[in-house]
Amino acid sequence: MKEDKDYIDKLVELRIDRDKTQKEIAKQLQTSQTAVSKWELRQRKLTIEDLRILCLYYKVSADWLLNLPYHPEQVTSNTEGRC
Repeated sequence: MKEDKDYIDKLVELRIDRDKTQKEIAKQLQTSQTAVSKWELRQRKLTIEDLRILCLYYKVSADWLLNLPYHPEQVTSNTEGRC
C-alpha cells in the first residue's frame, strides 16, 4: 500500500485485500453494513473505538493507518501533554 493514502483508503483496501464484505466488518464493529458503507464513502466519521477495533482486527497500528510518524523522544519529552 502506498503511504500517501488516507485512513479510509487504507481501510477499504485492507477489507478488499482480505476478501471481507462490508457486512462482515459491520459485524466486528457491532454496527450495520450501511454504517460501514457511509464511512467508506466519507459520509460518516469513524469513532475512535471503531478505529481501535479495526486496527486490532486487521493487525495494523493506528500510527500506520493514520500516517502518523512515531517519534518516542518527542512523546516522552513533551512537558505540555500535547503531541
